[in-house]
Amino acid sequence: MAWTVIAKNSSGSTVVLSNLGTEILNGSDLTLTDYFEYSDITDDGELKDFVQNGDLVINDGTNDLSATDGVNYLTRDNLYNDLTNHYTKTELQTPNTGNLVDWTNIANVPSFGSPKWVEPATYRVLDIAANAPSSPLAGDVYVDTDDNHYYKWDGSAWNDEGSASVDDRVINLNNSAEDIFTFDGTTWNDEGQTEDNIAIMINDDGDGKNAQYIYSTETNTWLKIADVDFDDHLNGGPGKHDASEIDVEGTYSNLPNTPTDLETTISDINTQLTEALDNNTLDGAYDEGGPGAGRVITTDAGPVVFDTDTATTAPIEIRPKSALPTTGLQDGQMAVKDGILYIYDSTRTKWLSVQREVLVFGRRRKVRNQYLNFAVGNLASNNSGYRIPRDATITAITAQLDASGTCDIHIRRNDTATNIVTLSLSNVNGAVDTSINIDISVNDFLQSYLSASNRVEDPVVMIEIAYRG
Repeated sequence: MAWTVIAKNSSGSTVVLSNLGTEILNGSDLTLTDYFEYSDITDDGELKDFVQNGDLVINDGTNDLSATDGVNYLTRDNLYNDLTNHYTKTELQTPNTGNLVDWTNIANVPSFGSPKWVEPATYRVLDIAANAPSSPLAGDVYVDTDDNHYYKWDGSAWNDEGSASVDDRVINLNNSAEDIFTFDGTTWNDEGQTEDNIAIMINDDGDGKNAQYIYSTETNTWLKIADVDFDDHLNGGPGKHDASEIDVEGTYSNLPNTPTDLETTISDINTQLTEALDNNTLDGAYDEGGPGAGRVITTDAGPVVFDTDTATTAPIEIRPKSALPTTGLQDGQMAVKDGILYIYDSTRTKWLSVQREVLVFGRRRKVRNQYLNFAVGNLASNNSGYRIPRDATITAITAQLDASGTCDIHIRRNDTATNIVTLSLSNVNGAVDTSINIDISVNDFLQSYLSASNRVEDPVVMIEIAYRG
């Protein structure tokens, strides 16, 4: 139920609550929690004085409270609610009063007898003294206070086990309650009476191995729980759990014979890793998974880099082919033939050289219906031309005039009037066509002819060709 504060006035006169800035008429009441915050009400000493003096009566939404209960109800920690609904510390600590804690209502309660673990101790020592104990048994240890070294009895002699370190802890069996002692670098200090059910790990309880102990206040002694031989498990000792005793569930497609135990599984993994290391080549990666697999590098984290700063060898080698590929062709594939690097052009469906040649034709001054000169001076191309050294493809043509004009640029070959490429200009300074796909052959020679109704000025024509594989 929400916290409710109703103030009732039966004092015979109006009660003015100056801190809250309100008043309550005689014979009326006011629900303060409807108008004021929790802290406003609980911090108002004047209100508590009116309640204590009997001028106001506090109602909690159900009952009218006495003056004392009303003041408690108005305090910040709501003493009235605490006193009404909770046992006091004295009541809970007094046995056989009927004020019992019902453990079934408490979550995460430890089971009876569950130990509370504390920091480990190095040894259980017979004594911390200047003289060695008498009648020791093999494995017994004591601390010599002359040098603060540990000494262990091997059955015939005390052997020095080394110096104690700061914060070392030991259980002193010569102490009446077998207290834990801590070394501060100079003195061994008694930590006092150990609580019941305290558990501790002893690093060496005489056999050089770990052991667990729990304390009983009934006998004031440490009771051994069990040896904990970590070394057997960590170092493969005879007491370890053999891997073949541990089942491996599931089917693993990359491990042969579907192993069912850990030892076989690890052996098979080792074999697989050995084979993987022996075949750690790019060719092995290429073939992995069968045909068509292992052939894509997704460069989503940056480029593939061939770092050749200090190398004297080539960063990459593509071995030449006597004939360019004809199957599995994709745009951007590369191959080398006759010393030329080719790239596959899927738009033109052919292998074209990465290297491109640009042939230049032109004529100075105004021109109309004339062959253009090519790049050997003012020799017109009808008298000669560019002879092609190997099969090629015309891939682009551009034209530029000194002033806007209209004309057709024709590309011809082998001294014939047949036009194999035409670029038209209509009242413009220039034009470009990069979609050209005209094959030409070795020993062809190219010429350029300009036709126009009116003369155009200073035409320059450039033809791009790529060698065709």
